[in-house]
Amino acid sequence: MFEQIINKINKQDYENAQKDLKKIIKKDDNNSKAFYLLGIINLKINNIEIAIEYFQKALTLNQTIEYLFAYSEALMKNNLFIQAQNSYKKILKQDSKNEPAIVNLAYSYLLTYNYREAEKYYLQAIELKPQNPHYYKNIANLYKKQNRIVKALEFYDKGLTIDPNIPEIKKGKGLILLSQKKYSEAWDYFESRIYSGQNKGKLFSIIEKKLFKRKDIKSAKKLVVVSEQGIGDKILFSSMYKDLLKHQNQIKFLTDPRLNKIFKRSFGDYEYINLDNYDRVQDLVKKGYEFIYAGSLGKYFRENSSEFITSPFLKPDLAKVSKYQSLFKNYSFRKIIGLSWKSSSKFAYNKSFKLMDFESIIKDQNYLIVNLQYGETKDLEEFNLKNENKILKIKNLDLFNDIDETIALIHTLDCVVTSPNVTIHLAGAIGKKCLAFYHSEYESILNQKFKNDWYNNLKIIQFNQDLPNIVTKEKKFL
Repeated sequence: MFEQIINKINKQDYENAQKDLKKIIKKDDNNSKAFYLLGIINLKINNIEIAIEYFQKALTLNQTIEYLFAYSEALMKNNLFIQAQNSYKKILKQDSKNEPAIVNLAYSYLLTYNYREAEKYYLQAIELKPQNPHYYKNIANLYKKQNRIVKALEFYDKGLTIDPNIPEIKKGKGLILLSQKKYSEAWDYFESRIYSGQNKGKLFSIIEKKLFKRKDIKSAKKLVVVSEQGIGDKILFSSMYKDLLKHQNQIKFLTDPRLNKIFKRSFGDYEYINLDNYDRVQDLVKKGYEFIYAGSLGKYFRENSSEFITSPFLKPDLAKVSKYQSLFKNYSFRKIIGLSWKSSSKFAYNKSFKLMDFESIIKDQNYLIVNLQYGETKDLEEFNLKNENKILKIKNLDLFNDIDETIALIHTLDCVVTSPNVTIHLAGAIGKKCLAFYHSEYESILNQKFKNDWYNNLKIIQFNQDLPNIVTKEKKFL
């Protein structure tokens, strides 16, 4: 009977499989396998909470590793990480060398920022299977996330010794080398990001066989530049567009629609195509165009620090700038400071701070503070209610979607103060003075020692604790 039901599940005939299982339970409500398979079906159709209920019923009757593992997976999908950790540990009590449980347990600790426990279980996985390169990648990624660069490189290299062709490992090492300004070595490693999981989608499948790979960029006759993932990277790597345009005429750009107007104003009247316009992309493939990801321009134009530009590369809309200049004429503060204090990324740990960490700047009577924080700003609303709207919030400005308006606003400010988020790139691209605070456990290619190659007016301050005191000490930069 169960064999027939499993065949139905494999054929995605979930409706009839559920009917059969419920019939079994009606006759025997102690049948743990029926509850387990009902959980599996609901897990497959993304009814996670229902799946959890069925797995719990199955486990009440029988605590098998198979049931515990499915239950743990459902808990992870429902972001119930603590419960998932307890479930994985029950597996390890039955089988202390269960690799999948160990690796998933480590990942659950990573997601809850318990790096010490994550490291412990990743090391256990390596001890069990020292020839698995992905285990070295996992722990190297953990060390990189903590800015433990030496350890990260050590384990990336160990993974590459086992298999030198894993894109995610090469990408991780490339990002570290970029932060160390080892550009001639970094770009080759960084190039592998194109083939990592982040690019597995429809766009990549269309252009994969048309990627430009030759050593001489001048040999490209018809070229399409593809923006990187994340609005920050799209802006960062656009700093190389002018270098490319000196050598090429038949250029088109695939990019985020939020940037189209800005790019056209800054780089010229080329065709700017939305990244999800697959029909146009397929048309360009047929017309013989080759494609290059924006970050890949680095190996042609940024082989050492001396090749980086020092001037702004994005142009704000002067009419919009004039509007904000007129607005700020109504204020008599010595300086106007833009402030952003958190990231909306789902991996925002060590990227987001408390608004009141910046109290010494906010409450300084010499400064008008202008809100640059996009996304949810409940803390800002609460602060302004108690402090007579001390932080100026521009009405009807969507700081996340209306980037053209936002960079015009930033252009009129004296300085920007921010956590590690897209605000750094908005300020850097237009040459605005920017003070960014990075937790010491946050790694980024911008986190370079001494002068920042990418953004000339960017100063990054690293700290371990007591951010409010660090902010106070750095006020002189403003």
